[in-house]
Amino acid sequence: MIITFVLVTPRFDSLRLKLVLDDWATGLKARRRKGPTPNERVTPDPGRKPVRGFQSRIFADRHQCGRLDRNIGQFDDQFPSMNTATISPLLAVATKKQRKIILAGFSVTRAVFRRITEMFQHFWLSKTGEKVIFGLSFAGSGVQSRAIRDGLPAHVCCLALADDIEKLVRIGYIKPSWRDRAPKRGIVARSITVIASRVHKGPSSPSEKRCKRFMDILTENLAVITANPKSAGAARWNFLGLWSAARSGSVPFDEDFIRNALEAKAKPENAPLCEKLEADCDWIAFAFLKEVYLRAPLLPRDGRDATDVFVRQELGDVLITYENEAILSQMRGLPLDYCVPQTESNCLIEFPISVIDQNAAQDNVADIAHAFVEYCFGEEAQRTITEYGFRPVSEPIFQHVKERFPTPPLMETVDDDYGGWGAVMRKFFAPGAIFDILFDQVARELLQRRRKQSRWGLWGSHIKISHEDSQLKPARTSLCRPA
Repeated sequence: MIITFVLVTPRFDSLRLKLVLDDWATGLKARRRKGPTPNERVTPDPGRKPVRGFQSRIFADRHQCGRLDRNIGQFDDQFPSMNTATISPLLAVATKKQRKIILAGFSVTRAVFRRITEMFQHFWLSKTGEKVIFGLSFAGSGVQSRAIRDGLPAHVCCLALADDIEKLVRIGYIKPSWRDRAPKRGIVARSITVIASRVHKGPSSPSEKRCKRFMDILTENLAVITANPKSAGAARWNFLGLWSAARSGSVPFDEDFIRNALEAKAKPENAPLCEKLEADCDWIAFAFLKEVYLRAPLLPRDGRDATDVFVRQELGDVLITYENEAILSQMRGLPLDYCVPQTESNCLIEFPISVIDQNAAQDNVADIAHAFVEYCFGEEAQRTITEYGFRPVSEPIFQHVKERFPTPPLMETVDDDYGGWGAVMRKFFAPGAIFDILFDQVARELLQRRRKQSRWGLWGSHIKISHEDSQLKPARTSLCRPA
């Protein structure tokens, strides 16, 4: 005889407490479980090793990008917790059947979509009498796009870049009209690039450094943590946010910096850049981004890993990240503070969502998938998106909460100021584009500094950091900060 106990508890009104308990339960489950459950598909990856001294999702890769995240294929079936106000009417509804849809999201949307999928389950059950089970998969945006192309049976995807959805359009997984059939041209939430710093209780420590402008990264010589643009959509948005600030003239560079940036046109190693950087402001922006990445001790795989490296391992002085990621970290109780540069321009980050038509049609869940996408643009879901730190696309809701979201003096957009993601990828992130050239120059300059310092016998065969930032330790795949 099997006895089933149903525990009905009041709903917690505090979103902060819910997130903390969720993190605690997830960590407890990971410690108790010695191996994968029967429903999980875990592919061993000999090239990935846990970072020493850090029991978390952070991994040191043999390369800066490439492999699928370990969360791919591990679907979390969502069964909502019901309170006393909702359990009675739901038990009264006779369910005809149940179906399952899979949502693939980029890493920083994990918390908000866990909540929205629970809300949609109640909505769909009360409307149709049908129970919906969600499978959730979260990883970097580019990783998710590749996983869907390689066979991940997702029915809805919310990715960091519209270009990652366009890749699925080109192979026939999504219809070309995905923007036209959804409200707001498929953009379900927005954000901007911010500067985050650690907050320590008690006396000030050397690792607690804050800046209020992007320019402070150079003037204060701060070590920067940001994700890798070759593997993370978050890092590409961060790159564009810094580029927009530098090229707009809102960053107060001194005359020497501007002169050196423009004189770089004549250098032989910058010959490939002459075709890509036309205006003087682009050369200034390139010089600024180069200085930023020279101060990056590590380039994590995605935005969530970057936050964990910065907060838990205490690497770097400041973190370049999404505004919503910084807000969510504060809600989780992490010692993090952030600042929106008020005097410098920024780039408006837009997150698209779409039904994966081919998979949805094959599994006979197209109606649920389209209903879920429509639900994400509704008032209830948009309010939830706001609670988790995203900027809503619903104008009435944004007007109600706009005091919480400071607006920079100029907000560039990818479509209006950069010509769309196709032009952005060709100019910045394609093989041999601006970022590859910048990364090669950074690597060569750091290597030259290492050889010079080793020749003088200052630091020996390994780069060490000055005593001011002695908590920074070189990783095998790191860009070590110069002295």
